[in-house]
Amino acid sequence: MQMFEPELIAVMKGALAQAVLTVRPDTSTKALMAERILQSAANGTRSQEEFRIIATEAAKSNAA
Repeated sequence: MQMFEPELIAVMKGALAQAVLTVRPDTSTKALMAERILQSAANGTRSQEEFRIIATEAAKSNAA
């Protein structure tokens, strides 16, 4: 069973890649960013920009 469509997975990957370029996270922070993107997608988010913002905010809050 596939939870997300391939197109949405591509959008999520792109958003994570963009966010990683912005914040340069360590491995655990990158995992947190990905987790937040997945949670957001499960709650209905579909926008790459929204995913990028969510991931970036997760990294910033993890650093604080």
